[in-house]
Amino acid sequence: TMNLQNIHGKLNRLLAGGDLEAEYKPSPRLRFYAHVSSFSNRFWYGNVPYNNNDPRNGYFTAEFSLKHPGYYKDASIINTGGSPYLGKLLDLDDSTGHGDNYRNIQPQYSYAVAPDSFEFKRLFTEINNTFERNPIVAQLDGSYAITDRIKISAGAKFYWKYGERNISYHEWQFDKSTQTGAQQYLMTNLNLEPVNPNGGYLPEYGDPYSKILMPFLTRPQLTAMVSQFANRWFEYTMNEENVEYWLWVGSSYKYHEYTSSGYIMADATLFGCLNLTGGLRIENNSMYVTGDTLDTQPTIDYTTGYVYYKKQSRTIKNNTLAFLPSLNLTWNIKDNQNLRFAVSRTYHRQNFSEVKPGAAVINYSDFEFTFGNPNLKPTYSVNLDIAYEYFWGNKGMFEIGSYYKYITDHIFATTQADADPTTGIIYKSFQNAGKSWVWGVEAMFKRRFDFLPKFLSGFGVDANITYSLSRMQVPGRYKQQPLAEQTPLLYNVALFYEKYGVSARVALNYTGPFLKALNLAAVTGIGLVHKDDSYDVFMSENYSLDAQVAYSFKKHFMVYIELNNLVDSPYKEYRGDPNRPVRVEYYRQRGQIGFKYTLD
Repeated sequence: TMNLQNIHGKLNRLLAGGDLEAEYKPSPRLRFYAHVSSFSNRFWYGNVPYNNNDPRNGYFTAEFSLKHPGYYKDASIINTGGSPYLGKLLDLDDSTGHGDNYRNIQPQYSYAVAPDSFEFKRLFTEINNTFERNPIVAQLDGSYAITDRIKISAGAKFYWKYGERNISYHEWQFDKSTQTGAQQYLMTNLNLEPVNPNGGYLPEYGDPYSKILMPFLTRPQLTAMVSQFANRWFEYTMNEENVEYWLWVGSSYKYHEYTSSGYIMADATLFGCLNLTGGLRIENNSMYVTGDTLDTQPTIDYTTGYVYYKKQSRTIKNNTLAFLPSLNLTWNIKDNQNLRFAVSRTYHRQNFSEVKPGAAVINYSDFEFTFGNPNLKPTYSVNLDIAYEYFWGNKGMFEIGSYYKYITDHIFATTQADADPTTGIIYKSFQNAGKSWVWGVEAMFKRRFDFLPKFLSGFGVDANITYSLSRMQVPGRYKQQPLAEQTPLLYNVALFYEKYGVSARVALNYTGPFLKALNLAAVTGIGLVHKDDSYDVFMSENYSLDAQVAYSFKKHFMVYIELNNLVDSPYKEYRGDPNRPVRVEYYRQRGQIGFKYTLD
């Protein structure tokens, strides 16, 4: 079917924090440093549709639907192994010839569709109150220079973090017993205004929807609808007695963690040309996450006869003690040349949402359920790096190097099951891969063209490139595949100019396509049905071109202009094939002009 959504949301974010630093040098060779800080981050929706911080406020939506859903000439019968249903497929998946290319998906109606074809369906708010706080982050470091060439450092750090996400939903539906006429529910009976597409809707695809855009409610009409029909609403609070509570029960959760760490490090210069830096960091982390789910046994309200399932809380605790040694070696071949070698062990802890127990978090707009995996392990990596550096004084440098990472328990996102034909919801979670590895080479070049005459000597180039290969073994798949979130090619090229008070830069950035989430859907009695990456979700390649120019004059003054996203490359996720997109977003160009005055 087709729905029209009119949306009004006020997004609020409050960031607050502060820190205090202290340094003490009792002698030229001995130094102590202390740092204490505290931070808070809160997000919530503003007063829509009510004032005074009403708990029902949120991302407010008025939704209208076609009066005669299902009257389409291009519907296809879809059967994914269960009950067949009607839907619309893309051209590469529809053997009947009904499917459209993703650049121009348009329904073929069997009747004329106009604003009076849509009738009121519901009002709802998506509610989100989220906060995270670091009440205390404390760090203490000390260093002692035994000689001019040997220095020992040690330190400790502690932080405490806690947070909470409260995500819910509130809905209003008409009490049709109060209806005085069919027109009461048509969109055309309300105050409307034409859509302002601001230069076109998807002009990148040739503006294919310009002729079918419907009018929308005016802003005053949208925000006044709750009060306008105040005596005609059925309100549905998202609590245990709501039949849809199972969709939302897992979307609110709490967490807190305590992390303490310490390190000891030695830095030594040998033979006048060899620098060694080695040390050990030990980190202990305790993470507690509490999520909600529903009781498996029903509860009966004998007064009303209503049967429902009570909410239950689940709490998991993860403890991690990590030993993380490292050794860095730098050989000064000449005054302007270095050879660097490094070996280290690092780790990546699980995010709170990745290990959350209980029911799933719902992404209502994208029809996704995301389950946490309480058994998820942290990721460890042993890293080897080697690099050669060449310097042109303060005019630039050249570097080329290679790296290798041996990884255990790499964390990746998965689709656990195909979309439910009834709700359209996709089920997602997180898993650990087996032993994995990444190998890559990287190079960097930065040089001012000072050898050129006069005006041209202000030009320069700043460029870097990284190419990598990676493999991980996914449980249930017969061969290894590239790591998730690991692009094989990344480069940045910038042309800059710095002279006569002018500072200008044009930069091109490129990120190659990479695997974002695996599809590990399984069918009872069959097992894993997606044993290769044909249905995995990938991030498409992305370009960005940015430019900035600044001019400084009379020591204190500067004017500047910045332009971003000049090529308007899309943000695009696709499933297996670039012509089967999951999400495509365009942001167009943006820029700013400014003036700056410096007091000193």
